Amino acid sequence: MRGKSSWLELRQKLAGGAVLRQVAGFSQPIVVGRDCQFHDHATIELVFHPTGRGVTTMQGGGEVAFGEGDVVLYAPSVRHDQRTAENGVDCCVQIEPLPDVSLKGCLHVGRIDDPVLRSELEFLATRSPGRSATGDALLNLRTTAVLLQLLELAFVRGPAVASPAERHVGAAELYVQNHYACIESVEEIAAAVGVGPDHLRHAFRRRRGRSLVGYLGEVRLERARTLLTHAELPIKEIATLCGYRDEYYFSAVFKKRAGLAPGRYRDQTRAGRAPAGG
Repeated sequence: MRGKSSWLELRQKLAGGAVLRQVAGFSQPIVVGRDCQFHDHATIELVFHPTGRGVTTMQGGGEVAFGEGDVVLYAPSVRHDQRTAENGVDCCVQIEPLPDVSLKGCLHVGRIDDPVLRSELEFLATRSPGRSATGDALLNLRTTAVLLQLLELAFVRGPAVASPAERHVGAAELYVQNHYACIESVEEIAAAVGVGPDHLRHAFRRRRGRSLVGYLGEVRLERARTLLTHAELPIKEIATLCGYRDEYYFSAVFKKRAGLAPGRYRDQTRAGRAPAGG
């Protein structure tokens, strides 16, 4: 992690009330064999990798390996490339730096598992300023809040000693994230974790404030949002990939939770996306 102290300084400024300005948001596919050559930006570059895997190298030294769900932050003028090992998507947000904070290097935040934060990162990558003064102000506040949350995750979360119940809940979350498309019951998750299903249900609700079944639904829904926004796939195939029994049930669940039918959601998110930039 290069320039760690400068990112800590930015975190302090944002926690103290500073507001950043979003310059642009866009998303673009990453494809094996079509690597991104060395480049830089005058802005802070926030890159969220909802899918895909690869390595980015900083000119002058330093590499960061990224995987599905990872976020990497690049300071202004940091030249870097990107080599793709597995096809996916980059969600990029460019942010004007604060004039009194001299950021250095890059910061690998790591994997983002919170469905709400993942959704917000994808939203910001579909927006750029210029809609209205009020809209731009709200966009800047949302961008600032997301970056502050990412910096908190980068510096605050750590290897705390977890209780057995917390380890079971964490293992259940990881199992859901990796197998959401084929999970059929809480009993299946409990068996994979190595505890009884009733114990896991109670522990999950007590520690996360929602049911395990509800969490599975959130993960499936966020995966569906990502595919609807970025993948050229039929609704029926997206339903299958996200673990829904058929496209009609998927459409009903998606509309109830997201407020829009899947096709309508896809049309609206794509209409609001800015063209990809370098």
